[in-house]
Amino acid sequence: MGKYTYGIIANWRLDGTSDAVKDCAGLLERKGLAFVFEKETARHVDTAVNGVPTEEFGAECDVVISFGGDGSLLHVGRLVTPNERPILAVNLGGLGFLSELDYGRLEQAVDAVENDGFTVEKRMTLEARVEKPAEGHITGLLAINDFVLGPKDISRIVKVEAWVEDHHIVTYRGDGLICGTPTGSTAYSMSAGGPIVDPRVDLLLLTPICAHSLTVRPLVLPPDLEVRVRLDARGERDFQLTVDGQTAYTITKEDTCYITRAKHRLQLIRLEELDFYGLISEKLNWGRGPLTRK
Repeated sequence: MGKYTYGIIANWRLDGTSDAVKDCAGLLERKGLAFVFEKETARHVDTAVNGVPTEEFGAECDVVISFGGDGSLLHVGRLVTPNERPILAVNLGGLGFLSELDYGRLEQAVDAVENDGFTVEKRMTLEARVEKPAEGHITGLLAINDFVLGPKDISRIVKVEAWVEDHHIVTYRGDGLICGTPTGSTAYSMSAGGPIVDPRVDLLLLTPICAHSLTVRPLVLPPDLEVRVRLDARGERDFQLTVDGQTAYTITKEDTCYITRAKHRLQLIRLEELDFYGLISEKLNWGRGPLTRK
């Protein structure tokens, strides 16, 4: 029996996922390694195994094998980061910025895990709570990339007010505010004009979205500070708080959002040390000239 129990979870909207998961299960069986399926993953595999309920998945395994793209990894990361489970992310998507392991290297990766021939890259995450005077609070929100506060209808301009601790830092009108991690600095924040941040640095990044002012710029803050944000707009009551671009919560102008560094960190298994600058150069064309036709 191997050292670890592996948890298999997959994004079934991607082509080739079923065959990849079946091959992975067969590989682990041949090596005599224990594994469990996440419930929805098991449902798509021709097996009698019922699978572990999604909410219990992180507690029932030691190492997670995730099949999908970067969006899938964000979902899996939020699911298992509270249990501090390292993720072996197999890329079946397109960009492969976070989930960079090619499927053809899966057996090599499993052998490396069993022989302690790997490193764990730990990345900062964010947590948020929403205080709602009219109803129950929203707590326990976790983000790998970012929290985005803005209108439900993107065509509406909102007033954004932000404080750090008890100090008011900015009021402006625009399309909202991104509160991001270093990991999220290469996602929505980058598209909105925010800086690219090395993931080894802990910080909290505030990036305005299309601010209707020439003087409002992205702001980098120490990670342990707590940011407080409220939204308002003439004639509007409902806005939204989006987590990693995947889950949205309704908030109102009476609600206050509090965001700071989470106590748990995203853990990614690496077979080699991550060349972050080479990765952003390759994937995002950073530091190169304009794209030209060969």
